[in-house]
Amino acid sequence: MVASVYSPRLSAWHGDVGAIYSYSGVELHPEPGSVELTEIALNRF
Repeated sequence: MVASVYSPRLSAWHGDVGAIYSYSGVELHPEPGSVELTEIALNRF
Protein backbone atom coordinates (compact mmCIF):
# COMPACT_ATOMS: atom_id res chain seq x y z
CA MET A 1 0.00 0.00 0.00
CA VAL A 2 1.35 3.41 -0.94
CA ALA A 3 0.64 6.28 1.44
CA SER A 4 0.35 9.93 0.53
CA VAL A 5 1.97 12.20 3.08
CA TYR A 6 2.01 16.00 3.18
CA SER A 7 5.58 17.33 3.27
CA PRO A 8 5.85 21.02 4.21
CA ARG A 9 9.30 21.44 2.66
CA LEU A 10 10.84 20.87 -0.74
CA SER A 11 12.48 17.47 -1.09
CA ALA A 12 14.46 15.79 -3.83
CA TRP A 13 15.16 12.07 -4.00
CA HIS A 14 18.01 10.87 -6.16
CA GLY A 15 19.26 7.30 -6.35
CA ASP A 16 20.01 4.28 -8.45
CA VAL A 17 17.87 3.79 -11.55
CA GLY A 18 14.98 1.45 -10.75
CA ALA A 19 15.45 1.72 -6.98
CA ILE A 20 12.42 2.15 -4.75
CA TYR A 21 12.83 3.42 -1.21
CA SER A 22 10.23 3.37 1.53
CA TYR A 23 10.20 5.60 4.57
CA SER A 24 7.48 5.58 7.24
CA GLY A 25 5.09 3.81 4.88
CA VAL A 26 5.76 6.19 1.98
CA GLU A 27 7.10 4.70 -1.26
CA LEU A 28 9.66 6.92 -2.98
CA HIS A 29 10.82 6.61 -6.59
CA PRO A 30 14.09 8.53 -6.89
CA GLU A 31 15.25 10.41 -9.94
CA PRO A 32 18.62 9.42 -11.42
CA GLY A 33 21.52 11.41 -10.03
CA SER A 34 23.10 14.21 -12.00
CA VAL A 35 26.72 14.07 -13.14
CA GLU A 36 27.68 16.26 -10.17
CA LEU A 37 25.89 14.04 -7.63
CA THR A 38 27.49 10.94 -9.13
CA GLU A 39 30.95 12.51 -8.85
CA ILE A 40 30.32 13.39 -5.20
CA ALA A 41 29.10 9.86 -4.42
CA LEU A 42 32.08 8.22 -6.14
CA ASN A 43 34.57 10.44 -4.30
CA ARG A 44 33.02 10.10 -0.85
CA PHE A 45 32.45 6.36 -0.61
